[in-house]
Amino acid sequence: MSDDYIDYRLIRSQMSSELEEIITEGNLGEQLESVLRAVCVLPYPDIQFPIIASFIASPVTLMSTAGILFLWGLAVLESHR
Repeated sequence: MSDDYIDYRLIRSQMSSELEEIITEGNLGEQLESVLRAVCVLPYPDIQFPIIASFIASPVTLMSTAGILFLWGLAVLESHR
């Protein structure tokens, strides 16, 4: 394997104590961001999670023009044995 390989199992085990309480106190954006942080790992979380949370919370039914968020990358799914 290359040096660029990220072992998500190690990241998940390091974050296990933080994931006991998934939804934090705060407004809807902060709660969405806390759930996103609990379910996915991103390379630049302090930049990416607030942007993703703002797109999820956008009131698209009230907007005449809505933004489009494109995400691409490798999705790693691990089956539970």
